Amino acid sequence: MSFLVIVNPYKVLGINPQMSEEEAKSVYRSLVKKYHPDKSSGNEGKFREIQEAWKLLKSQGSKAFGRKVGKLTHKTLFTFRRI
Repeated sequence: MSFLVIVNPYKVLGINPQMSEEEAKSVYRSLVKKYHPDKSSGNEGKFREIQEAWKLLKSQGSKAFGRKVGKLTHKTLFTFRRI
């Protein structure tokens, strides 16, 4: 059995839309290091979730970073995935 879950990449990465791409990338890299499966404290599920969230934001290009607060409702920033 699988379920569809709405994924908010900003929540997964713990960033906000007002951050610059450089600031967001710094947060992303620290999360990747923390949850990498090769580390003893790693978590493969969380690592994949972080990778997917970053991939989604990067596919949006510059539209995903540096937004004003009222413009987060863009529907393409949310995806569905099977779990």
